[in-house]
Amino acid sequence: MVAAGGSPPMQDENAIPHDGEEAELKVPDADVRVRFDEGEFKLPRSAYLSWLQTAADAIRAYYRRFPVQHVLVKLKGEPGDDIGFATTGFEDGAGQIEIPIGEDISATRLKESWVAAHEMTHLAFPMVGHRRRWVAEGQATYIEPLARLQVGDRTSKQVWRDLVEHLPSGLPESGAGGLDGFHSIGRTYWGGALFFLLADIEIRKQTHNKQGLEDAEIAIVKSGGNAGSDWSIGQAFQTGDQAVHGNVLEDLDSKMATKEYRVDLDELWKQLGVLKESDQIVFDDKAPLAYIRLSIEKGKD
Repeated sequence: MVAAGGSPPMQDENAIPHDGEEAELKVPDADVRVRFDEGEFKLPRSAYLSWLQTAADAIRAYYRRFPVQHVLVKLKGEPGDDIGFATTGFEDGAGQIEIPIGEDISATRLKESWVAAHEMTHLAFPMVGHRRRWVAEGQATYIEPLARLQVGDRTSKQVWRDLVEHLPSGLPESGAGGLDGFHSIGRTYWGGALFFLLADIEIRKQTHNKQGLEDAEIAIVKSGGNAGSDWSIGQAFQTGDQAVHGNVLEDLDSKMATKEYRVDLDELWKQLGVLKESDQIVFDDKAPLAYIRLSIEKGKD
């Protein structure tokens, strides 16, 4: 592939990338380009590309294909040692992801970051308005670690620890109402993630564990409901529900979007066999819903 301006991409994986440099990820069913857009990059080129490649591989593993045909990932160097607020959009027929990366970030911190996979997950669902932002952010928050788990980039204990520790921030306070219109990180990201966890569990219950949320999500993407579509959330949920022969997504949306919906998380973890003991996550594979937890971890065959 030829980079903008006619210059070929760098070949030395250990070289330090510079402004305007481009590369291409190895994604069989999509054109995923990476541009080192501006700022300073101090790690070798391979560190950034390996991180993005793992994220792309994870998304393909979960959805069984990359969600869109064309994507440009723009990395921007900025002061600091962490990753800033990333964004995902769609314009001119291609997904557009912008990720600010601290110039002094360590290779380990970059490799462990969830941001790239989170943003790529956004490509697999129609763009949503601000009032319904919890749908997009909740979906990405729930699916990203499971997708990474499927390619060995997370462990089961890491996935469930994050859910056990953070889902309480997604619960509504008394009189708070539903998820629509909320702006807090807890309600938007983790309240949304709780929605998709509950949907995943219910789909597996109703289908006798033959299908899960991933079947609904795969159907949405396969039918064209990605970031480049003009689909509504209702159309996406209806398509997903049809794929799993139920009404889980639409029904749960009616319960959680505009109304206060209470969940006993302690009981849920007990049912799934996820226990926190002395700051450690342990599993009880004899718990009533342990088979569902294991199926969620495994993903689609």
